[in-house]
Amino acid sequence: MNGLFWKDSTEGEIDQTIQKVANLIKKYKLETAGVLFLSSIKPLCFMGGPLARVFVSPWLHALGINTQHYINTFEDLNNVEKLVKLLEEGKI
Repeated sequence: MNGLFWKDSTEGEIDQTIQKVANLIKKYKLETAGVLFLSSIKPLCFMGGPLARVFVSPWLHALGINTQHYINTFEDLNNVEKLVKLLEEGKI
């Protein structure tokens, strides 16, 4: 989705975001909870991106948190699957 203020993430940025999230989940030893949570929200991924862009991103951006790559990454079901597989295999 290309807009005035929003640009697509590259494959490298997407892979880096998936790895960052996986490392954070592993750091707090939440692999099982992460797999359960991500598996349960997979059917809603296509709605989450646009809703997050409208309702969440402006508030987090005002606090100085850049959510662009996270939203671009996890609105795609394939990327959520990549993260789940990474957590299940333990190759973090």
